Amino acid sequence: GDEPPLGLRLPATLPLVRAALESAKPLIIPNIDRDAPELRTLLVRKGSNAFFAFPMIRSGRVLGVITLSSPSPRIPSDQEIAGSQLLAELAASALENAQIYEESQARVRGLSALTGVGEALNRALSLPETLDIILRKAMSVVGKTEGSILLRDPATNTMRIVAHVGLPADEVEAFNSRPVYAHEGTFGFLSASGGLLEVADARTDPRVLKRAHCPLQITNVPLCSGDSVIGTISLDALPPDDQARSLLLALADLASVDIDRA
Repeated sequence: GDEPPLGLRLPATLPLVRAALESAKPLIIPNIDRDAPELRTLLVRKGSNAFFAFPMIRSGRVLGVITLSSPSPRIPSDQEIAGSQLLAELAASALENAQIYEESQARVRGLSALTGVGEALNRALSLPETLDIILRKAMSVVGKTEGSILLRDPATNTMRIVAHVGLPADEVEAFNSRPVYAHEGTFGFLSASGGLLEVADARTDPRVLKRAHCPLQITNVPLCSGDSVIGTISLDALPPDDQARSLLLALADLASVDIDRA
């Protein structure tokens, strides 16, 4: 009977595989050695002599394939092909539903986090307390224990640390006592782009101002007032995924609103 070649990896660059994926049609190889000898080295079960792959299609996208094989060369019947295609459709539907569920759960987790922050902000009595709450939540998003919030002084166009966690006090004092202009380093790039700025290696990235206490990775989340970038939430790690990025931007929006109100 038919056996699935467990552990099989089908390179999408293989012409016959690419053609099947692009056409979203079943790949039917009645005799591997005669019809597709290049497939022989990919098979986990070396005794397979016929191979069939049925794309799992949902909303016009190929999510994967269901593969079957046979120890002897053979051509599957129309009924077998139709049954396998139906199985692939059902599997694609189940996979899509699982992905939708996971995405919805991620959104729920994000909304729950923002709700908790909102409740804490409603109890906050001052802007420093508000910024501390937002900074600590942003740090938890990236799983780190060090971060800061910097604001631009419009009179001097310099950046000042106004909230921080985990930074040495002398580092904060040194930063605030020397002029660090808003057009310098990552701040300049942040102002120009207005979007999230991620630095994977601060040691080699020319956008980073070198200083004694410099983390390996940096994420700068813009704080905006209208069309202007007025500051940043600076974290010593990169967000793990797009959900985390969205949450960081939402936290920055909350901080920006409170800064404008202050």
